Amino acid sequence: NFTISKYGLVALCAQGNYNSLKSVTLWNTIFRIRESSPELKEALYQIEKAGELDTILTESGKAMQEAAYVMTKANIYFCWAHLAFFAVLFAILSVIVLEFIDNDRR
Repeated sequence: NFTISKYGLVALCAQGNYNSLKSVTLWNTIFRIRESSPELKEALYQIEKAGELDTILTESGKAMQEAAYVMTKANIYFCWAHLAFFAVLFAILSVIVLEFIDNDRR
């Protein structure tokens, strides 16, 4: 929980409203293996023909939602506050380390 990348990723996903996106992962996987079975190929054709592809993508996106990526001001501020804390902490640590280097009399 003390990594910058975690809070940066969550902030970007929350601001980008990741949870509202459709998921094409399931469909792409099934589409890649369609040649392995004539029944599967026909089922995919029927889904596309019936216009149900959008429904499948939307529902698979809903199933893959992450609670951490909820687009709320509180969630976004929480992540940005952690990122700001890391920036201040590293700035302070940098000054301290540079002071030790300045005081080194080798």
